[in-house]
Amino acid sequence: MYCLDLTGKVAIVTGGTQGIGKAIVDALLDCGAKVAAVDININHHQTTDQLLYVQADVTNSDQVNNMVETVIESFGRLDILVNNAGISSMDYAVDIKEVDWDRVMDVNAKGVYLCSQAAAKVLKKQGDGGKIINISSQAGKNGYRLMGSYVASKHAVLGFTKVMAIELAKDQINVNAVCPGIVETDMKKKK
Repeated sequence: MYCLDLTGKVAIVTGGTQGIGKAIVDALLDCGAKVAAVDININHHQTTDQLLYVQADVTNSDQVNNMVETVIESFGRLDILVNNAGISSMDYAVDIKEVDWDRVMDVNAKGVYLCSQAAAKVLKKQGDGGKIINISSQAGKNGYRLMGSYVASKHAVLGFTKVMAIELAKDQINVNAVCPGIVETDMKKKK
């Protein structure tokens, strides 16, 4: 595997204990970064010198701010944020329950907003740039039957990514989104 040398860099990966997030954590570790794997449930995970597990709900601003503070206290800085945490529900648009809509939008869109905002403040203060990478989806560019709330949330991620990219460019903070297609993860298998 080709790898940039990320020695000395510190990354946060939300949703980092399973699926795509775990693969991202492993890749960053392989490239030499120190990584904080953030998830709402971190039971049975062992922290090491290179890998820190942080429990946080990305929809809660206090927990997000505490997450960033924990990473700074543990690793001394922050260079990369990967907003990967995400959930989905399936129903016809006319049948989506409000509670399901709200939960998907909270995790997938609000979580990106809260984590990006907290990380960007640290990156700006450090003054030497950084990266924010948002995991959107092909669903952020297309519509898919039975996935109204998920599709809407991933479109929101792309829109917010564009705004942050414009606003943070002057601070050398690069903001991008990745739009994977279907990936066979536990979330996909539950459908």
